[in-house]
Amino acid sequence: MFTRKSGRLTCTIKLVCVVAVALAFNQHLCAQVAEIPGPILETRPENGTPIAATVLTNSIFSPPRGLTISTGVVGGYDDNVNASSSGGSTSSTGGSSTGGSGSSYISGNVALSYTPRISPRTQLSLTTGGGFTYYFDRTGYNPSGYLGLSLTHKPSRRMTLSLSVLVSYQSQPDVSTDLGSNQQLGSFIHSTDLISLSYSWTPRFSTVTSYTFGLLKYDGSAGSLENRMEHTLGEQFQYLLWPTTTGVAEYRFGIIDYESAPLDSTTNFLLAGLNHTFTPRLNATFRGGVELRSSESNGFQAGPYFESLLTYVLRNGSLIWTNSYSIEESSVPGGSGAAAFRTGLTLNYRFTRRLSASLPLFYVHGGNQSGGSSSSSSSSSGDTIDIGPSLNYSINRHFSANVGYHYTEVSGSGSYSRNNYFAGLNFSF
Repeated sequence: MFTRKSGRLTCTIKLVCVVAVALAFNQHLCAQVAEIPGPILETRPENGTPIAATVLTNSIFSPPRGLTISTGVVGGYDDNVNASSSGGSTSSTGGSSTGGSGSSYISGNVALSYTPRISPRTQLSLTTGGGFTYYFDRTGYNPSGYLGLSLTHKPSRRMTLSLSVLVSYQSQPDVSTDLGSNQQLGSFIHSTDLISLSYSWTPRFSTVTSYTFGLLKYDGSAGSLENRMEHTLGEQFQYLLWPTTTGVAEYRFGIIDYESAPLDSTTNFLLAGLNHTFTPRLNATFRGGVELRSSESNGFQAGPYFESLLTYVLRNGSLIWTNSYSIEESSVPGGSGAAAFRTGLTLNYRFTRRLSASLPLFYVHGGNQSGGSSSSSSSSSGDTIDIGPSLNYSINRHFSANVGYHYTEVSGSGSYSRNNYFAGLNFSF
């Protein structure tokens, strides 16, 4: 167990170190000139589970054509298999509680990626996979599976229909988004889906109508208070100000419907921003404004809202950087939401024809209320940092080896830290 002050200091030091490494990598990226294909989502190499935050950002890249099937076996050591606070005890799906104890493990997974050649007007990418993780010092094993889909279709020259889907079943927390707890509460299903229709009314003026669906459902009672559905309707009005800059006015209406907790809410978003192309390979979007939220737990809340996305695609790498400040759902079961700052960096870089590296980094600073109503709840703030650097070496056309490290630290309510060391082999054809 660590104090909040020491935990924040540790998080800050590690965050600064990792960002410094990322900036060093970025200096190499600036020297490249040609575009490369990318996946529609990133997966964790230690267990093959997807990183939910990447499904809507990596879908802007073009995956390799054709069918690819890969399978992998990974062995490693996790020093906190139940993501438990020191001295605490947390149950886990399929196994008994071991507090903050560690265990060696083996993980096997298989993945399929398919990008057919359909037509110039229709682009489709499909990724699916699954596997299991077995801990030697704990009874039972953790199964997982996912489906990712990216579809773009142009019915006419002016109209574009887009669809992005991620459905995943897993037991390990995914702190890259707020759709789920940062605690290990058992196996769960989560889904993030987006459908949008854009139409160019004139050469300068266009609209984008969208619907986003989110689902979170835990198997057991430990996470049942987190179970919910999220719906967001959006309408963008875009005007081309300059050849590389588009001004945007946007309205969103969000509904969050909890299965059992009295935390339902509705939110109106009034936003304005820019879409800007610095170069053909460097793009950014910015949105800022206000969110007006009405919830069962906190009543009416009004606060600032901000989000940004930076994408950089080059011959030997890609970089995605996201930032947001908004009212997020609590990661504590039964807790009400509060304002939070979230940033995420996904960096991929190929040093040589055989050697490549990946660095997903996510950091969250925010507060949540531990009670279900504003009159009886207590406020707390916390920080979450999640770092997963890894290296991959291609032995030949079909075989590759990887090694990596995954670190998670959560301070505040339910604080814990977790170190995961792993190495494995992959076969693809």
